[in-house]
Amino acid sequence: MKRTIISAVILILIISAVTISIIINNNTSSDMLEGIDNAIEFCSKGNNSKALNEIDRIIENWDSASDILMVFSSHDKADEVDEALHIAKVYAENGENNMFIAECSRAKIMIKQINELEYPRLHNIL
Repeated sequence: MKRTIISAVILILIISAVTISIIINNNTSSDMLEGIDNAIEFCSKGNNSKALNEIDRIIENWDSASDILMVFSSHDKADEVDEALHIAKVYAENGENNMFIAECSRAKIMIKQINELEYPRLHNIL
């Protein structure tokens, strides 16, 4: 009987941890994706200073959120997103709008991948 109760408690803890990780990933990724979309929009309209300010804000938010995300996801993926955001910032500073938009799009894809990889699906587990 004790083993059953202990197993049930462990199962509840695991389900809670997975639920918390999904909530954190969803909130973080939606904020980041919205910010990247705003930066792309500013850049498309030729407003490089607003795009640069937005990408700076995104980088600050990512730096603070990535510590929490790294608890639940791969460190390599978070580092790749960080690298893409910094490369996009350099492109924005140099006025290379097309490269900025491309790098932001790449960062968006990687953020979506991080989010998708954390869902408990059979192909993610095996």
